[in-house]
Amino acid sequence: MIKLLVSDLDGCISHPFSPPNWDAISEIKQYNESSETNIDTPALTLCTGRPYPYAEAVAQWLNVRYPILFESGVGCYHPKTNALLWSSIITPEVQEYFTELRKWTEEIVLPKYPNTLIEFTKKIDVGLVSPNKSDIMKMFNLMLEKTKDRPDLVEVHNTDVSVNVIYTFCNKGTGLQWLSDLTGIKISEMAYVGDGMNDAPALELAPFSFAPTNARIEAKNAAKIVLDTDSTQSVLDAYTYCIEFNKSLRNQ
Repeated sequence: MIKLLVSDLDGCISHPFSPPNWDAISEIKQYNESSETNIDTPALTLCTGRPYPYAEAVAQWLNVRYPILFESGVGCYHPKTNALLWSSIITPEVQEYFTELRKWTEEIVLPKYPNTLIEFTKKIDVGLVSPNKSDIMKMFNLMLEKTKDRPDLVEVHNTDVSVNVIYTFCNKGTGLQWLSDLTGIKISEMAYVGDGMNDAPALELAPFSFAPTNARIEAKNAAKIVLDTDSTQSVLDAYTYCIEFNKSLRNQ
């Protein structure tokens, strides 16, 4: 039985530089709230590469009650208890490396791209956001070159609007395992929706995983199901799939 639906944010529930689809958001919220009384409806939570404040805000839109993951699994926030947790696998060496990388990014990279912002509230992940796609690719290549000597420590991901440098051993796959440990819900009882290359570890791990039609090829290759809808509608379709699957188990 699917007890928990975990969704990425950007490209799924929300979009940078665009207003939310509030009608679809309301439907997702209704599904999530109905999970308290309807055994067939899984609860909803979030797993995003975005920083804590943004993830918490979207969790409030959707009335999420389970722990949410941010910075691709570096941090966890529990809306019910107001507890903020950090992954235990972040060592002082890792923290120091990313602190120095963030300093280099602010001093060397940002002056070249004035329409770019660094996600300054992040603890580990070095994230850059810009509406300029060509700048994103240039910064992505800069980050690849800068970190090429530490493949044991760093992964570099990009979307149309962002570049993210994350700790190799703290990704959305390890985040799902942490979420399982915190909630007592087995990974075999989870579903996942994601559209980015950084979603691939979670899409591979979750037994029920969905990529929207607008997803990156890495996400589509990792997902068990590629949907024919995109963005927020894909999350609604994944929710419908999970509910129908749970109903089918009860009707056997």
